Amino acid sequence: MKTKAIIAALSSVLTLPLAATNPPLTGGSCSPNECPSCEPCEVGKSSYSGGSLDWRVNLGLVKFGPRNSFVDSAREGALEGSVHRAMPRSLDAIIAHNFSTKPQHRSQMSLEFSVDKITSALADPTVLRYNHDAGGEVIELNGFVNQVLTDEALTSIEKLATADGWRLRVWHRSGFALNKTGNLYDIPASTALTDITFKNPDYPADNGRIDLTTIENKGSSSYATTARFHQVVSPDQLVIEKFAGASATGNPFNKEIITYTARGSKVWDYTLERELWQVTVDATGALGALVKVKHDQEIYKDFSTSTAGGSPGA
Repeated sequence: MKTKAIIAALSSVLTLPLAATNPPLTGGSCSPNECPSCEPCEVGKSSYSGGSLDWRVNLGLVKFGPRNSFVDSAREGALEGSVHRAMPRSLDAIIAHNFSTKPQHRSQMSLEFSVDKITSALADPTVLRYNHDAGGEVIELNGFVNQVLTDEALTSIEKLATADGWRLRVWHRSGFALNKTGNLYDIPASTALTDITFKNPDYPADNGRIDLTTIENKGSSSYATTARFHQVVSPDQLVIEKFAGASATGNPFNKEIITYTARGSKVWDYTLERELWQVTVDATGALGALVKVKHDQEIYKDFSTSTAGGSPGA
C-alpha cells in the first residue's frame, strides 16, 4: 500500500495535499465511525485538497451487520474493491468493521476521487469511486455510478446535457417519498441539500482547467461557491481560485498557488511550495486585494511497489 510523508515545512501550520492512493478523510479529524457528531461528516458535505486533487462528498450513514466468518470478510479485500470501483481496504480495517461490538454500528458512505493532475477526464463521472466500508445501495449504469441510497440520503449523479461535465445532488430522505421506476429511484421534486457540478470550462478542448461549483441549501438559505483548478505546464503549478457564486467570474476571494519545485521518478514523488492568498476586508465590509497569508514547503514520497508509482492497492 502506498503512503506518503511530510519531510519538511517552512511554516508551523500545514495544509496537506492528500496525494495518497488511499487518502484519509479530508476536512477534519473525524472518522466515519464518529459521525454524525463531527461536522465534516454531515450528509452532503464535500471537501477537497490540492497538491494533487482529492475530493469527496458524504452520502450518509449506513448500517451493516457482521459477516458469517473471517473467510467472508477476506473476500472484501483490495481486489474486490478495485473491481467495484471502491477504495481498497486493509484486512485489519475489514475485520474491525465486520466484527464490531457496537450493536448499531454504522459507516459513512462517500463518493471520492484522487488524481495527480487536472485534465478533462474530471468532467466525466467515471472518475468517481465509492468507499467500500458501507453497504449502501449503489446503482451503476453506462459505466458510472448513477445513484447511491443510504439510510439518510439519496444521491443522484448525471452527465450534463452539454457534455462538458456532470452534476451530483444529495437529498435527505426525510424530505420526500422514495419511489423506484425501472432501475433508478425517482428524482425528488424538492430542492437538493447539496448540488455539485464539475465542468470543463474549455470544452471540448483540454486546457487543464476544471470548475467545481458547490451549492448548499439549508432551510431558506442557499450558498454557492465555485473553485477553478488550473494545471499550469510552465511553470509547473496548480492554481486554485475560489469565487463567490455559481460561476468563476469576478475577482476570487481565495487563491492557492502550488508550485512543484522538484519531481521524482514516481507519480507521488515531489517537492512543492504552497502559497495561500486571501482577500482583505476593510471596516465597512468592502473586499480589497489578495494578500499572501501563508507559504509552506512540503516534500512527499511515493512508497508504492509499482515502477511508475501511485497504483491503487500497490
